[in-house]
Amino acid sequence: MVTDAGEEFYAEVPYPDEKCTPFVREAVLPQLGSNPDFYCRVSDLSIKLRQWLQLVRREDETVYLCFDYTTDWDLFLDSIQFRIAPWMQGKLVNSDIDEIVLYEFYKETGLSRHHALNDALANKFAYRPLIATTQIKKRGIKKIPRNWREKLQKKFDIATPYVLGRVGKKRFLRSSIPRTSPT
Repeated sequence: MVTDAGEEFYAEVPYPDEKCTPFVREAVLPQLGSNPDFYCRVSDLSIKLRQWLQLVRREDETVYLCFDYTTDWDLFLDSIQFRIAPWMQGKLVNSDIDEIVLYEFYKETGLSRHHALNDALANKFAYRPLIATTQIKKRGIKKIPRNWREKLQKKFDIATPYVLGRVGKKRFLRSSIPRTSPT
Protein backbone atom coordinates (compact mmCIF):
# COMPACT_ATOMS: atom_id res chain seq x y z
CA MET A 1 0.00 0.00 0.00
CA VAL A 2 1.14 3.55 -0.71
CA THR A 3 -0.34 6.78 0.58
CA ASP A 4 -0.59 10.02 -1.35
CA ALA A 5 2.26 11.29 0.87
CA GLY A 6 4.46 8.31 0.00
CA GLU A 7 4.21 6.16 3.15
CA GLU A 8 4.38 2.47 2.28
CA PHE A 9 3.15 -0.78 3.77
CA TYR A 10 4.20 -4.10 2.32
CA ALA A 11 4.10 -7.60 3.76
CA GLU A 12 4.38 -11.15 2.44
CA VAL A 13 2.36 -13.80 4.24
CA PRO A 14 2.38 -17.57 3.82
CA TYR A 15 -0.29 -18.84 1.46
CA PRO A 16 -0.75 -22.38 0.13
CA ASP A 17 0.75 -22.71 -3.34
CA GLU A 18 -2.05 -25.04 -4.40
CA LYS A 19 -4.56 -22.20 -3.95
CA CYS A 20 -2.59 -19.95 -6.32
CA THR A 21 -3.62 -19.59 -9.93
CA PRO A 22 -1.15 -20.51 -12.67
CA PHE A 23 -0.72 -16.77 -13.35
CA VAL A 24 0.23 -16.11 -9.72
CA ARG A 25 2.68 -19.02 -9.74
CA GLU A 26 4.32 -17.71 -12.91
CA ALA A 27 4.24 -13.92 -12.45
CA VAL A 28 4.05 -13.26 -8.70
CA LEU A 29 5.71 -16.06 -6.73
CA PRO A 30 9.16 -15.65 -8.32
CA GLN A 31 9.25 -12.05 -7.02
CA LEU A 32 8.64 -12.97 -3.39
CA GLY A 33 10.99 -13.87 -0.59
CA SER A 34 13.89 -11.67 -1.66
CA ASN A 35 13.80 -9.67 1.58
CA PRO A 36 13.16 -11.48 4.88
CA ASP A 37 12.01 -8.18 6.44
CA PHE A 38 8.83 -8.39 4.34
CA TYR A 39 7.76 -11.74 5.83
CA CYS A 40 4.78 -11.46 8.17
CA ARG A 41 2.88 -14.16 10.00
CA VAL A 42 -0.79 -14.30 9.07
CA SER A 43 -1.70 -13.84 12.74
CA ASP A 44 0.26 -10.55 12.84
CA LEU A 45 -0.87 -9.06 9.53
CA SER A 46 -4.20 -7.65 10.68
CA ILE A 47 -2.63 -5.91 13.68
CA LYS A 48 0.30 -4.48 11.69
CA LEU A 49 -1.93 -3.29 8.87
CA ARG A 50 -4.45 -1.65 11.21
CA GLN A 51 -1.64 0.06 13.14
CA TRP A 52 -0.15 1.39 9.92
CA LEU A 53 -3.51 2.67 8.68
CA GLN A 54 -4.12 4.43 12.01
CA LEU A 55 -0.64 5.95 11.79
CA VAL A 56 -1.07 7.36 8.27
CA ARG A 57 -4.67 8.47 8.76
CA ARG A 58 -5.03 12.14 9.50
CA GLU A 59 -7.44 13.35 12.13
CA ASP A 60 -11.12 12.61 11.42
CA GLU A 61 -10.62 11.79 7.77
CA THR A 62 -12.06 9.06 5.59
CA VAL A 63 -9.33 6.91 4.12
CA TYR A 64 -10.05 5.65 0.62
CA LEU A 65 -8.44 2.31 -0.06
CA CYS A 66 -8.08 2.32 -3.81
CA PHE A 67 -7.74 -0.89 -5.76
CA ASP A 68 -7.63 -1.70 -9.45
CA TYR A 69 -8.75 -5.31 -9.22
CA THR A 70 -11.58 -6.60 -7.03
CA THR A 71 -9.47 -9.50 -5.76
CA ASP A 72 -7.14 -6.93 -4.13
CA TRP A 73 -10.09 -5.59 -2.13
CA ASP A 74 -11.10 -9.11 -1.11
CA LEU A 75 -7.53 -9.84 0.01
CA PHE A 76 -7.43 -6.58 1.95
CA LEU A 77 -10.68 -7.43 3.75
CA ASP A 78 -9.37 -10.89 4.54
CA SER A 79 -6.10 -9.44 5.85
CA ILE A 80 -7.94 -7.20 8.32
CA GLN A 81 -10.25 -10.09 9.24
CA PHE A 82 -13.24 -8.32 7.63
CA ARG A 83 -13.25 -5.70 10.40
CA ILE A 84 -13.33 -2.52 8.37
CA ALA A 85 -13.34 0.70 10.39
CA PRO A 86 -16.06 3.28 9.71
CA TRP A 87 -13.41 5.67 8.37
CA MET A 88 -12.19 3.18 5.73
CA GLN A 89 -13.83 3.09 2.33
CA GLY A 90 -12.94 0.95 -0.68
CA LYS A 91 -12.78 2.54 -4.11
CA LEU A 92 -12.39 0.67 -7.41
CA VAL A 93 -10.16 2.86 -9.58
CA ASN A 94 -9.31 0.64 -12.54
CA SER A 95 -11.05 3.01 -14.95
CA ASP A 96 -9.08 5.96 -13.49
CA ILE A 97 -5.66 4.44 -14.20
CA ASP A 98 -4.08 5.89 -17.32
CA GLU A 99 -2.50 2.95 -19.15
CA ILE A 100 -0.04 5.17 -21.02
CA VAL A 101 1.23 6.73 -17.81
CA LEU A 102 1.32 3.29 -16.16
CA TYR A 103 3.49 1.98 -18.99
CA GLU A 104 5.78 5.02 -18.69
CA PHE A 105 6.15 4.41 -14.94
CA TYR A 106 7.34 0.83 -15.36
CA LYS A 107 9.59 1.79 -18.27
CA GLU A 108 11.23 4.68 -16.39
CA THR A 109 11.62 2.98 -13.00
CA GLY A 110 12.54 -0.51 -14.19
CA LEU A 111 10.30 -1.98 -11.48
CA SER A 112 8.60 -5.27 -12.24
CA ARG A 113 4.86 -5.65 -12.70
CA HIS A 114 2.70 -7.91 -10.53
CA HIS A 115 4.59 -7.12 -7.34
CA ALA A 116 2.11 -5.59 -4.92
CA LEU A 117 4.22 -2.65 -3.78
CA ASN A 118 5.42 -1.85 -7.31
CA ASP A 119 1.86 -2.02 -8.61
CA ALA A 120 0.63 0.25 -5.82
CA LEU A 121 3.34 2.80 -6.64
CA ALA A 122 2.55 2.57 -10.36
CA ASN A 123 -1.19 2.96 -9.81
CA LYS A 124 -0.63 5.97 -7.59
CA PHE A 125 1.51 7.51 -10.32
CA ALA A 126 -0.98 6.74 -13.12
CA TYR A 127 -4.18 7.68 -11.27
CA ARG A 128 -6.06 10.26 -13.36
CA PRO A 129 -9.69 10.54 -12.23
CA LEU A 130 -12.18 12.33 -14.45
CA ILE A 131 -9.64 13.85 -16.85
CA ALA A 132 -11.25 12.43 -19.97
CA THR A 133 -14.82 12.81 -18.74
CA THR A 134 -14.29 16.42 -17.65
CA GLN A 135 -12.71 17.50 -20.93
CA ILE A 136 -15.35 15.72 -23.01
CA LYS A 137 -18.21 17.29 -21.02
CA LYS A 138 -16.65 20.77 -21.32
CA ARG A 139 -16.65 20.47 -25.10
CA GLY A 140 -20.14 19.00 -25.33
CA ILE A 141 -18.91 15.98 -27.27
CA LYS A 142 -21.62 13.37 -27.63
CA LYS A 143 -19.57 10.64 -29.28
CA ILE A 144 -16.17 9.72 -27.82
CA PRO A 145 -13.56 9.17 -30.56
CA ARG A 146 -11.55 5.93 -30.53
CA ASN A 147 -8.27 7.75 -30.01
CA TRP A 148 -9.53 9.97 -27.16
CA ARG A 149 -6.70 8.96 -24.85
CA GLU A 150 -3.99 9.93 -27.35
CA LYS A 151 -5.71 13.22 -28.17
CA LEU A 152 -6.06 14.15 -24.50
CA GLN A 153 -2.49 13.10 -23.80
CA LYS A 154 -1.22 15.48 -26.49
CA LYS A 155 -3.55 18.36 -25.74
CA PHE A 156 -3.39 18.33 -21.94
CA ASP A 157 -0.03 16.63 -21.39
CA ILE A 158 -1.63 14.05 -19.10
CA ALA A 159 1.52 11.92 -19.19
CA THR A 160 2.98 14.44 -16.75
CA PRO A 161 2.80 13.04 -13.21
CA TYR A 162 -0.03 14.28 -11.05
CA VAL A 163 0.28 14.11 -7.30
CA LEU A 164 -2.59 12.49 -5.47
CA GLY A 165 -4.06 14.91 -3.03
CA ARG A 166 -6.99 15.62 -0.84
CA VAL A 167 -10.64 16.09 -1.58
CA GLY A 168 -11.81 17.94 1.48
CA LYS A 169 -10.57 15.84 4.39
CA LYS A 170 -10.32 12.67 2.29
CA ARG A 171 -7.03 11.07 1.23
CA PHE A 172 -6.52 8.37 -1.33
CA LEU A 173 -4.39 5.23 -0.92
CA ARG A 174 -3.40 2.52 -3.37
CA SER A 175 -4.05 -0.96 -2.12
CA SER A 176 -2.51 -4.21 -3.21
CA ILE A 177 -1.65 -6.89 -0.68
CA PRO A 178 0.08 -10.10 -1.67
CA ARG A 179 -1.17 -13.38 -0.26
CA THR A 180 1.33 -16.05 -1.09
CA SER A 181 4.06 -18.10 0.49
CA PRO A 182 7.61 -16.80 0.72
CA THR A 183 10.19 -18.66 -1.34
